[in-house]
Amino acid sequence: MNYWMMPAIVRPCSPDYVEYVKSEIEAWAGVPDITERTRRREVCEARQVACYILRLRTNYTTTKIGAIFRIDHASVTHSVQTVCALLANNREFRACWRPLIDKLKV
Repeated sequence: MNYWMMPAIVRPCSPDYVEYVKSEIEAWAGVPDITERTRRREVCEARQVACYILRLRTNYTTTKIGAIFRIDHASVTHSVQTVCALLANNREFRACWRPLIDKLKV
């Protein structure tokens, strides 16, 4: 599915929701801090999923999401596109992350 064609459920931009998403993803992935500046796979994957959720569920811009995670806005766009493609094509990734993404939709 194309990223630009995905329907977004816009939430009010609440810092509480951002912290909730971060804490849920950190707990799910077993990562102490997803804002950590590292390229370790488990941290990067968790950060990408967080960017995907925040971009689709809030009206935050990629620049604002990037500021939250201390990454560039282009990295946020890449993260969203990567997660979208992995959810569509990778069974293991989908099995691992889809339950959490569905939980955070509500």
